Amino acid sequence: MDKLTQQNIDRLCADVGFSIPQIDLDKSKQENVIQKALGVLSHDGVFAYLVWIESKSGEIRWNRNKRTFTRLDDDEKSNRYILLKSIALLNNVIQLSPSVLKDLQDKEFEKKVFNGDVEKNPDGAWDQIRDKFRQELTKPNGILEDIHQMFLVKQLFERMLTYALYRAKSLPKK
Repeated sequence: MDKLTQQNIDRLCADVGFSIPQIDLDKSKQENVIQKALGVLSHDGVFAYLVWIESKSGEIRWNRNKRTFTRLDDDEKSNRYILLKSIALLNNVIQLSPSVLKDLQDKEFEKKVFNGDVEKNPDGAWDQIRDKFRQELTKPNGILEDIHQMFLVKQLFERMLTYALYRAKSLPKK
């Protein structure tokens, strides 16, 4: 937590939140996803927020006939961006384990999360980062084991999503 005292948390939430909405995705769909995520987080807490995002993030599959991967829609991509940015924000405030961070720093890994990877398990990159993050949050003596840290994480995610919503509203219509 030493890192926490050395930075402006609101500015960090704004920077990460502003990076969630994507110019190439449908503006209204992004706004809707962000509002729903914020509602789940505010009313039901951090665990429900994570489960909700996971359930709405879609699945990339291999289509044998067309020999291509199925594509994620804008809602599913938005949910994946939210989870990836939630991980990035937490790492900037509370140091996460290196196994979670290694994947986030690899641009090729991010492409695999949104576009698929190999026929055998095209959504393997997403499964990997999602599972590692869940394990990080739920491990014994982990971040969410302490009630004070859990509420801090909730507040951080709420601020991040609030800034993301403002940014999404400012995007031009697609």
